[in-house]
Order: sequence, then structure tokens, then C-alpha cells
Amino acid sequence: KVVTVDVKGSAPLWMKIKDLADGVTYNFRIRAKTLTYGPEIEANITTGPGEGAPGPPGEPFISRYGSALTLHWSNGDPGRAPITRYVIEARPSDEGLWDILIKDIPKEVTSYTLNLDTLREGVTYDFRVIAVNDYGYGSPSAPSPSISGW
Repeated sequence: KVVTVDVKGSAPLWMKIKDLADGVTYNFRIRAKTLTYGPEIEANITTGPGEGAPGPPGEPFISRYGSALTLHWSNGDPGRAPITRYVIEARPSDEGLWDILIKDIPKEVTSYTLNLDTLREGVTYDFRVIAVNDYGYGSPSAPSPSISGW
């Protein structure tokens, strides 16, 4: 499959690729164009956590107090290096694509509180937690029970 993306100005220089199978190696080729196309750069990328990355944290559970949600989780296997931070991903329950919600949660923390205003009204969400170490992102936790935005 070939995808051409026209990047202008201060647009992000990354791309989220959907529908890749876990544990499969994909070949990616990139080349830039100013007046003409430059040389191509090629890399084989295997999806999923790298060797030495952390295992999944415990399944998050959610407590709700007024206009705030708190996600709680337990530590998993740190892998070959200490955990350096956590990431929380969220998705609407009726969609398959996870998006990073919070990306720099300190390693000592096993809960995070967010305001319901950050979620869309009337939408039900799933959350999951990912541990990160010097080897990369680990496997995600199981999804939380679904919860409604407001």
C-alpha cells in the first residue's frame, strides 16, 4: 500500500498507521520532496513492544467524583530496565483506534485524575495504561470498564 502525505509548514512529521497486526514486520519507505524528490529512506518495523520493554500494567479501574475521573492501576513486569513513565490512552468505546490522552505520568504514580471536561459529552470511553522504560513502550493493560464522558 502506498500513502502519499503532503506536509506543509509546521505540520507534524509523524503519521499514525491503522490496522497493523501485532508482531508483524512491515517495510516503510519515506522520501522528502522540495522541488524534486530526495533519496528514499527505508526501514523494517515490527509492531508491538520491543524485547526488554515492560509488561502490561494491571487493568485500570475508575473512580468518579463529581466532574473528575481517577484511573487506578497496578505495576506490571518492568522488563529489562526500570519503568521511566506511564502513558494513558483513550478511545470512544465504539471505535477501534486508541489515542494518547496523557503521555508523561511519573513512574512513581499508579493513578491519574482527569477532568470530565476533557472528554466529549455523551460519549462512552475505554482507557488503558502503558508502561515505558529505556527499551520502549510496553504492552498495554487490558481496557478499563467503559465509562460515559458526562
